[in-house]
Amino acid sequence: MRALEIQTRQHLPLGDILRAHGLASETAVMAALAEQFGTGVIDTTQTRPDPRLIDRVGPRRCLRIGCLPWSRAGSVTLVACAEPDQFFAHRAELEAALGPVVMGVVTETDLQQALIDSRSGSLRLMAETCVAAQESCRLWDGRRFSHWVATALASFVALTLVAPVASFLALFGLVLGFLTLGNAMKVAATVAQLRASQAPPTQP
Repeated sequence: MRALEIQTRQHLPLGDILRAHGLASETAVMAALAEQFGTGVIDTTQTRPDPRLIDRVGPRRCLRIGCLPWSRAGSVTLVACAEPDQFFAHRAELEAALGPVVMGVVTETDLQQALIDSRSGSLRLMAETCVAAQESCRLWDGRRFSHWVATALASFVALTLVAPVASFLALFGLVLGFLTLGNAMKVAATVAQLRASQAPPTQP
């Protein structure tokens, strides 16, 4: 009764509520889901998903919809799913990519781990390239930057040895300039905020 009350308030899957509140074990929830939907629980310790089937749907898409193509028997593909509702919601999409499909239940943790183990390279590449190149540092030449830093540091050390007073004044001026710039930005932000708060409300 408590789980049903929580489900009514929070609109969460009953299995998630039972697990989160310690009212049922992961194994028990999976067994109940399998019985409810007339399917079986996939043993991830004995079988692994077929990467070729995963590529038909796409690793990113599999992760997003929570459905992982697992194996093929004849013309039918077994699809692992932690939430049966997701399987039925995306069944048409899965059948368009895989042909006839049937569902097997698996825990969310096992599903994600199986996907990572099978397609870690693809997932890593997607993570590395999800940001546009012009906004990313993946094309940044770190070796060249290291050379510039080493050159600048060596030049500063040499200048310090040759003209210590001038080096100190230059460094002091640089620090003072940055402090002045930071304070100016703070003042500008404060002025902008005050102007925004004093602006008359927009008439509807």
